[in-house]
Amino acid sequence: MSPNSEYSSHTIPPLFRYSPLPPEPYTTRMIRLLPNKDRSAPIQCELFDYDLSEVDGEMHLYQALSYVWGSELKPESIILNGCTFHVTKNLHTALLYLRNRQLERMLWVDAICINQDEGDEGAEKTKQIPLMRAIYAQAQHVIVWLGEATENGDKALETIRRLGEGQDLTNYIFKVPDDDDAYLGLLNRDWFNHIWVLQEVGVARSVYLMCGSVYINGHVFCEGLKRIEIPSNLLSRVGPVAYLIRNALYRPKYKLGSRGSISIAELVGMYQNHRATKQHDKLYALLSLSTDPIAATLQPNYSIPWKEVSTQLLNYMFPECSVESDRAETAVIKGKGWILGHVATVQEKASEFGKQKLLVVFNCKILSMGDINRRGMECEVRAPGVTFYRNNFEGRQIAMSHGRYSMDCLYDVLLTWKIPLGRAESNDKPGNVFALVDTAPEYRNMQAEAGKNQKNVTLIVLDIVISALEQETSQTEGLQQLIRPFGIKHPIIESSTGLVVCEESLEKLSQEHLRYRGNDLPVPEELVIIAAAIGKSYGCIIMELLLKYHGANFLISEEVVKSATGNQGSYGPKILEVLFQHQRDLPVSEETLRVAAGNQGCYGSQILEVLFQYQENLPVSEETLRVAAENQGYGPQILEVLFQYQENLPVSEETLRVAAENQGYGPQILEVLFQHQESLPVSEEAISTAAGNQGGYGPQILEVLFQYQENLPVSEKAVRAAAGNQGSFGPVILEVLFQHQKNLPVSEETLRVAAENQGSYGPEILEVLFQYQRDLPVSEEVIQAAARNTGPCAFEIREALTRYCGASF
Repeated sequence: MSPNSEYSSHTIPPLFRYSPLPPEPYTTRMIRLLPNKDRSAPIQCELFDYDLSEVDGEMHLYQALSYVWGSELKPESIILNGCTFHVTKNLHTALLYLRNRQLERMLWVDAICINQDEGDEGAEKTKQIPLMRAIYAQAQHVIVWLGEATENGDKALETIRRLGEGQDLTNYIFKVPDDDDAYLGLLNRDWFNHIWVLQEVGVARSVYLMCGSVYINGHVFCEGLKRIEIPSNLLSRVGPVAYLIRNALYRPKYKLGSRGSISIAELVGMYQNHRATKQHDKLYALLSLSTDPIAATLQPNYSIPWKEVSTQLLNYMFPECSVESDRAETAVIKGKGWILGHVATVQEKASEFGKQKLLVVFNCKILSMGDINRRGMECEVRAPGVTFYRNNFEGRQIAMSHGRYSMDCLYDVLLTWKIPLGRAESNDKPGNVFALVDTAPEYRNMQAEAGKNQKNVTLIVLDIVISALEQETSQTEGLQQLIRPFGIKHPIIESSTGLVVCEESLEKLSQEHLRYRGNDLPVPEELVIIAAAIGKSYGCIIMELLLKYHGANFLISEEVVKSATGNQGSYGPKILEVLFQHQRDLPVSEETLRVAAGNQGCYGSQILEVLFQYQENLPVSEETLRVAAENQGYGPQILEVLFQYQENLPVSEETLRVAAENQGYGPQILEVLFQHQESLPVSEEAISTAAGNQGGYGPQILEVLFQYQENLPVSEKAVRAAAGNQGSFGPVILEVLFQHQKNLPVSEETLRVAAENQGSYGPEILEVLFQYQRDLPVSEEVIQAAARNTGPCAFEIREALTRYCGASF
């Protein structure tokens, strides 16, 4: 067909009819979009067969179009091989913008290159859909058509281009802060929401985006997006798509038969909310991105009912579980597993498209198994690993039976699973996220008694609530969503006024749960330990309720008591009182006393008073006193309580040394020790330790020691410790030593230590030494030590030595 062919308004070309494709496995069709200088002229194309096979490494020179059909109506027409071919309005507009004035353009367009007339079950579509990975992967460019330049979409795309290229937008009319609606409108266009476009950019090696006449590189588009503040709900949808576009630059050359890089299970989760016309497309559109060797049961076949397809998919994803379904969109997965913890926080950033950073907080059983951070573990997953609803996230619905809440056994786990179409008219809105709980009640009722299930789940919910509150985050809505599936009718569900309301309501919530559980299920000790460690009011509330409803069968262990004595919160003493009121003869060992003595919270002394109030003959050892002297929080108050309980406590040389080392309230601790025992043995080691104390109270510690024992000799070791002190009070400590004993023993070794001092006050220490002793021996070794010094004030140290002895460096 000649590009200059003209059709009379009275001539209507016949309708186009497809010829069968050749039988070769990698054959498809392409179109030549013929040029025309007249933009209003009819669009003319030539359709021809094309072999996708690789031949001697030759490049394929076609471009593949990625777009959405929009309405299924086809009011527009083009001339295809001299015949009339009807197309959608959106495709017609795209071809108008893609048509060049002088050169033909070779394109692959699904609506033209695949025979759509034979329906989804047709033989051609069944063969062509698996080829789409090869088609888009081998294209010279994949062109994303976002639509016409309405609502400033073209200007928004142009600004994103400028941002992505790092241009100065100061004098650009379409400024970033004033046109957020244009960006949001552009990113909310149908293309970003459609499931089929994912494979089209997910395998491409070069992507361009078009809106109207604006045409920009895909990588530049992603760089520009990073510089725009995108709402989290929109980012969770656009981010994973941008992740695919951005990675186009880094994809290797495609080889026929190769697979993707993401598992089908991850893909289904990442793109579950993208729109599809047919339910089957939620799977088939993702197959070309998958790294899995696709089983025969997952090959595209629209003649199979979706219920059967989804069951096959879930059996593939969960081979060790059983899958049942009696609904079009919903399936029930039954398996076994452990409860390890919960997701506490989720971070999603535009600068890291397609990724979420999660904070996973482990439950108390996991924490008891080793050295695991109580604040949780950070990990990275592909977005959206957690789906956000009202600034919170949807938890998978779990029903359990048998056993107690621990890691010692597997639980029966029941998952209700659904892939919505994701269309605008879908009922899957944030307010309905818990509808899945009631979707398959017959499956839940098949488990051993529903009441017992709720009892088993109570402690898990309670543990998560405690952990969430421990994180000190105001996640009231998240807690509401957590407890709502378990049928709790309580004001906490309607409340959303923050953590304070949550604390006030927790008592009633816990009471309702724990009373319902009865006494037939044991309380895990780990839960009691974690409740004893919570210093706020809800810790005390939970402890009282646990003991009230389960105290008859629960013996408080020493681990629980130690957890309470180490509690640094304001309710720590009250929790300990609750324990004593429940069980008068609590196991309080010397180790428990040491935990209390080391408590650095401001209520540590009150915890000790509670211990002594309820148990009179507690053994206060020298080690307990040493721990109190080491306490950098409220050590003086704790020592006072210990001495009030037992006046003649043994204060050893080691206890004095530890007090001299204390960088908190060291002087006050020493004062308490000397007030209760005047003739304490102050050793050379204690003076040296105080001289090396890098805290802000080092000088005062020395003054207290010299005040109580005036004739203490200062050894060379103490001077050397002061010379090496890298704290801000090192020079002052050295001055205190010289004022106490003018003729201090300053050796060459002491000078060498001062010359090596890498603290910010090393030069001042040298100046003090030279001020009090003018004839110090500056040896070659001292000069070499200064030369080796790499600290921030090394130059000043060398200058001081040069001034004093003329040393050269």
